[in-house]
This record gives sequence, C-alpha cells and structure tokens, in this order.
Amino acid sequence: MLTSKDIKLLIGSFKTREEADADSQALKEEMQELRLDVLEKLDAVYKEVKDMRQEQDMHVQKHRDIDERLDNLESPIHSN
Repeated sequence: MLTSKDIKLLIGSFKTREEADADSQALKEEMQELRLDVLEKLDAVYKEVKDMRQEQDMHVQKHRDIDERLDNLESPIHSN
C-alpha cells in the first residue's frame, strides 16, 4: 500500500509539460543523429559491395576473354 511519503515522492518525480516536451525534442534530435549515422555507414557498405561487384564482373569478363582466345587457338589445331 502506498504511503503519503510514497505519493509525495511520485508527485515530485512528475515532469512539467515543458520538461516532457524538452525531453521529447532531445530524443527526436538524438534519433535523427543516430539515423544519419546509420545511413552514412550503410552508404559506405553499399559502395564497398558495388565496387566488389564491379571487380567481380571484370574478373568474369577476363575469364570469358581467355576462354574465347583458347577456343580460337584450339580450333585450328583440331581441324587438321
């Protein structure tokens, strides 16, 4: 059961509307900063993945070119 002392402590811990609004605004600003930080990190990861994909595409194309050259070199040998 709550005593009058407990009730006074509870009432004393309540915030005014202005304090609650200030806390809410501070939380919104903190969340905005966090969101921007996360987006910047995602941009860095996206760039890294994109760069790796381009390197992989170039590597695959080099293999295709080499295979084509080998096919062209083998072709006259087998036709004789």
